[in-house]
Amino acid sequence: MRLLYYFFILFFFTVFLFGKAAFSSEGRVCDITLIECVASALNHNYALKQAQERLIQAETEYYDSINDKLRMKLSGAAYIAKNPSASSEGFFNSGGTLEYISPDGSSFSLDAEMLHSSSSSSNYDLGVSYRRPLARGGGVVTAWQDVRSSERNWAGERYQFFLERQSLVYSLIQSYLRLIYAQRRIEVNKLFVKSSLDNLTVTKRKFEEGLVPKIDLSRAEVNLLNSKASLLNAETSWEEQRDALLLEIGLDPRLAVRPVYDLSYSPAVFNEDECIAAALSLRKEPKMDEIDLEGLKDDLTVAKNNFKPQIDFVASWNKTLFNDPARDSGLVSSRRTNSWSAGIEYTAEIGQRRKKSDIDRANRNLILGSEKLEQTKREIIKEVRDAIRDLKLAENQVIIKEESLVAAEERLRLATRSWEEGIVNNREMLDAQEDLTDARISLIGARIDYVIYAYALKKAMGIDLLKSLLEEPGNTVDKLSEDTL
Repeated sequence: MRLLYYFFILFFFTVFLFGKAAFSSEGRVCDITLIECVASALNHNYALKQAQERLIQAETEYYDSINDKLRMKLSGAAYIAKNPSASSEGFFNSGGTLEYISPDGSSFSLDAEMLHSSSSSSNYDLGVSYRRPLARGGGVVTAWQDVRSSERNWAGERYQFFLERQSLVYSLIQSYLRLIYAQRRIEVNKLFVKSSLDNLTVTKRKFEEGLVPKIDLSRAEVNLLNSKASLLNAETSWEEQRDALLLEIGLDPRLAVRPVYDLSYSPAVFNEDECIAAALSLRKEPKMDEIDLEGLKDDLTVAKNNFKPQIDFVASWNKTLFNDPARDSGLVSSRRTNSWSAGIEYTAEIGQRRKKSDIDRANRNLILGSEKLEQTKREIIKEVRDAIRDLKLAENQVIIKEESLVAAEERLRLATRSWEEGIVNNREMLDAQEDLTDARISLIGARIDYVIYAYALKKAMGIDLLKSLLEEPGNTVDKLSEDTL
């Protein structure tokens, strides 16, 4: 039920997005937030829908397996019979069966039947039986072994659904932030074009006044052309990434939308041991390996039980009431019988040498399953350590890029002043402008990389990225209800 409500919320926001996109078809550019992109993608992504369907099916199979332990059946019939020594006679019978299998393997059944004829004879039968396993041989772990298996399958599908959603959200975060980077590149390159145009204007004026040689004018013209080419490349890159993002979230790439994101850079300190402990506790992959390990343990128990006899305690009780009218007096005679039994049933197979190899194989598989779990934990530890290193490197890159930006601004100031005073030609100034543009773009890229690596660390730690997005300012429950997650 929570899944259905969750996807209803996603559908609502998808309709909202399409409503916004309708305005864009008239030429208006509509803003789209990261959380709206996530909502649309979760509602349209095919792989996630497949995972959801498998999850629903696994849940259904789990409850079906439980319902199979309580069975009720009603039966009845009506017919007419004739034999050579009697006239035609009608019969009617009805009955029912109730059977229950408890988790410990005990079973209880109740049978009731009534047979009535037109000659007023009737037969009532009531029976109760009970069976309790004393030794589970024959490869049986428990009477609810199928329930255990379906429960593990359901849990595994829940974890798999989470991983599919986690991967999708992280991919969207990357795509969205890369689009923001492309958008900021356009803004920086527009500044580059403007400064190049201003330089060309000043250089033309100085050239006409005979203050600078023609080579300076040529450099300024080439610099303007290069800045326009850079702006064109940035705009093309932005359009390509926008189309890719719209396709990823299930919208028409032709829609005119614009991402909105407040890129706030705030470096944080992470304790490696705490991050690893959180990852080993929250990550779903070890839990999935543990589920597989439980199944392998059951397989080993089955293999061992094949050597054991199957011994059951059985008991039954039956009561029958028979009413038959007397032929001469017309009176009805009744006979009542009670019977019961109790005993032990056992079955043992002899000479099954092959079953020893089944135990050996089950033991080996259990050892491999345990090693797989430990390997998964080691890989998670490495992933967390790599994410922390990447995050630290990104933080240092931001510091370097900030210093580079300050140096580039100072270099441009000095080069411009020297050129205006006629000390040097404009080559140094134009090169300084290009370096300043590169420094601005590099700083934006470094900060975006840091944000992406921060989400990568959260993903490595097993933190729900969707809930993490909801905790950010502006992404409140009016966007997506946290209760539906």
